[in-house]
Amino acid sequence: MAPVITLYSLAAPEKSNLRADQPILANETILLAVQAIVSARLINILIGYSDPQQIFSLLPLFESGGVDFLVLHPRTVLQEYKGLADHGITTRVVQETGLPVIANGDVRTVEDGLRVLEQTKAAGLMLGRGAIADPLLFQRLRAGRPDQPERAARAAMLRHYLAGLLERYQGIFCGEQQILGKVKSVFATMDDPDFAKQIKGLKKARTIRQFADLVVQLT
Repeated sequence: MAPVITLYSLAAPEKSNLRADQPILANETILLAVQAIVSARLINILIGYSDPQQIFSLLPLFESGGVDFLVLHPRTVLQEYKGLADHGITTRVVQETGLPVIANGDVRTVEDGLRVLEQTKAAGLMLGRGAIADPLLFQRLRAGRPDQPERAARAAMLRHYLAGLLERYQGIFCGEQQILGKVKSVFATMDDPDFAKQIKGLKKARTIRQFADLVVQLT
């Protein structure tokens, strides 16, 4: 797997150990980080701290530093997940750099993914919350099939997914409440109305056994 340099904090020098009044220092630090990687270099970045245009001042650094891929999430640090990812900026970045750009942000359905690829002409997609909510999204995107699976298939996928998370998290985290809290955190990404009532019940589960029993009952 290629090393990944995530520059969320470097996009916001005033919030890190890079001083905002020393842009040359910030630029040199970025170049050193990129050049320290001797194999494929992939940059994962937001478009800026508060200024959505900040990304355009960084493109020459990435190009001169030998970056191979750029993964772009078109939100600012201050924006967090509020509002919509501005793929108009992704489009401009694709147009203004020779680097392959991977579009990230608000790809929740096959339709979203195909639209973003068509709009931006990006080299590919990175999925985050959309894939957490729908692990089969990768498969349907590759096939170019926007059709949503039938309820029974989605229920089977959800049972398999939640049971797998529960099993793995029991080997990673300690304490029943911490494990349940980590598993339940994925529900923030799920908005399928067909399972809203059952997910509400899962959120109220107080023990791992109760949660596991409710997962089995998902239909």
